[in-house]
Formats: sequence, structure tokens, C-alpha cells
Amino acid sequence: FVAEMDSKKNQHGKHKYSALPLAEAGDDDDVDENADSKNPISFVQKQIEKQNANLDALSISVSRLGDMSLNISHEISSQNRLLSDLDSDIENVSSKTDSLLKKTREIIKKTGGMKGWCIILILISVLCVLILLDDPV
Repeated sequence: FVAEMDSKKNQHGKHKYSALPLAEAGDDDDVDENADSKNPISFVQKQIEKQNANLDALSISVSRLGDMSLNISHEISSQNRLLSDLDSDIENVSSKTDSLLKKTREIIKKTGGMKGWCIILILISVLCVLILLDDPV
């Protein structure tokens, strides 16, 4: 098999497997190029093992992302429920406020409208002036 590989060199004198990615600097399992040229099957097996390890790491990362997306989905559902409850509470308060304003308008109309309130405010003002003028300071 090694003889076949030597005969399959391209025009630049490299094996057809030399295009496979080599181990990155800093990896614990750096591949010795001299050993690879003697045993290309070992080189390919090491590359496959590295790819499998990378795929396992990728699988773990994707799994974590899936878990995170599920947690985010649950949190969004919870927040939507809270917003819905808040919206219904606001609607209740708004309807009660409208009812209170309506009753207040009715009371104002029954007591003579704004004319009655203006007379009351004027009389209170006159009373305050009289109290201030009579005050022996």
C-alpha cells in the first residue's frame, strides 16, 4: 500500500492526502510528518479521530444551545403570561377609573355644576382673607 501511495504523488511531489488539515500548533497530539509519510493510514486514522473529537465537542455545544433555547422559550412564555395578567389588571383599573369619573361628573351636575364649585371656592377664599385680616399678630 505504501508503494501505491508513493506512486500516487502529484506533480509537486506531495501525496494526495497532503491536503488534509494537519494538527494545529499547540495540540498535544502533533503529527510527525516523517512518520506520516511512512504510514499514511495512521495519519488518516489520526485525522479521523481528531474530526470525531471535534464533532463530539460540536455536538455538546449544539446540545447546550438547544437547552438554552428551551430555557429561553420557557422564560418568554412565563413573561408573556405575566404581561397578559398585567394587561387584564390595567383594563380592570381603567374601567373602574372610567366609572369613578362618570360618577364624579354626575355628582358635579347634581350639586349645581361648575357654578356651585366656583361659588364654594370664592367663599373659601373670602373666609381665608377675613381670617388673615382679623389675626392679631
